[in-house]
Amino acid sequence: MEVNRIARAASAPVIDDLLELNRIIRKVKKRPMKIRICPLQDPYIGVYTDASFANIGKTRTQAGKAMAQS
Repeated sequence: MEVNRIARAASAPVIDDLLELNRIIRKVKKRPMKIRICPLQDPYIGVYTDASFANIGKTRTQAGKAMAQS
């Protein structure tokens, strides 16, 4: 949700948006992620979706999608 709000503000950013973006970057840097690539023996692809109706400013809807492979 944090990144979504910053992305929406990108067309007309203000100082508070930059401060929020810096806060998000600090948060991400504290929690590094590792990507492991393993050989596939029995491949599986899963797709996950989620949506919230009118959760952004009571008038806009947000949707997300993710794909996972194992």
